[in-house]
Amino acid sequence: MFKNIVHIRDESKRQIIYLIFITVVYIFAFGIVMQASTGTNSSAVKHAVYAVAGVLIMFVTQFIDYRLLNRFQWLYYALAIVCFLLLYSPLASTSHGASRWIYIGGVSIQIIEPVKLLLIIFLANVIKKYLDRSDKFAYRSIGLIWGLSGFLGVLALVISSNLSSAIILVGITFTLTFLFTDKTLEHVLLLAAFVAVILAALYYFRHHLPSPEELEELPYQVRRIAAFLSPEKYKDKYGYQIILGLRAIASGGWFGKGLGQGVVKFNLPEVRNDLIFAVIIEELGIFGGLLVVALYVYFLINILSIAVSCREKFGKILCSGIFVHFSMQILLHIAVTCNAIPNTGVSLPFISEGGSSILMLSVETGLVLSVYRYGVVRKSC
Repeated sequence: MFKNIVHIRDESKRQIIYLIFITVVYIFAFGIVMQASTGTNSSAVKHAVYAVAGVLIMFVTQFIDYRLLNRFQWLYYALAIVCFLLLYSPLASTSHGASRWIYIGGVSIQIIEPVKLLLIIFLANVIKKYLDRSDKFAYRSIGLIWGLSGFLGVLALVISSNLSSAIILVGITFTLTFLFTDKTLEHVLLLAAFVAVILAALYYFRHHLPSPEELEELPYQVRRIAAFLSPEKYKDKYGYQIILGLRAIASGGWFGKGLGQGVVKFNLPEVRNDLIFAVIIEELGIFGGLLVVALYVYFLINILSIAVSCREKFGKILCSGIFVHFSMQILLHIAVTCNAIPNTGVSLPFISEGGSSILMLSVETGLVLSVYRYGVVRKSC
């Protein structure tokens, strides 16, 4: 499928590495400002420290030849499972009813962040090696890839009650097999069937919503879906966050109330992470939100251009997986903010708080730059 995409011109390729760096620095700077606006000075300082660390990681990682990762694919998959198993160890910590973090030396690490990168590297290895052997994928090979990735998604859902990350893991896998295999029709039909089942389930659930009292007895994810379908019905608890987020967006207008002038943020739970885009709209308006989206789009276009220009299969697949990861995380965060999907707790890359996410996304960006250095520039020389 990638064969039909036009390569970027050679003279523009030389500037991409600098453009990606500058774009990420701009996003980081904006994130520091928003953390200061939504939280305290300590929140902004903490974000600034992680931003500096992230930039340094990007800078160092770009000089590590990404092709060193093109081996030992089962090791990456095993490490992903080990990450989940650590949530059963004494290092694990529970917050908001979910076990998602471990503490090492006083530093918290959200386990799912390294799992995402490990899955991308694993998929790049497996798909590349199969493509080296055959131009056509057998159904059993795609089934195996989906099964292994789906298992990680189940672990994310069962062990850490992390629906958003499960969706991202499965989404990355589905998109990569769609792009790099010859089973386009099968992917389209599967996606259509999945969407139809989800819509049917939501339609049924919408007309059989439990009472607020009954909802307390249901699983955590069911509560979030019910609040998504009828936030007003559950406004006293599970719909509270959704209503406030929508109120913040509605009050922002085109140009917002002004930086630091938002009021909804003082009552909005998880405001520095899951719903920070709502505060951006309230304070900077739709115009400010579109500027942030434009920065992300420009960042993603540069990643995609590197993926398209890379002539080496592993680098192309690796870069594409990172592109899909960033794209899904951005889209899911904005969709949650607008109540287009149930609240799944997705951070906004480089803007939301969270050291684990910032550092691992910085590693991924550094790997993209490494693909540029060793898979685009050197192959073109």
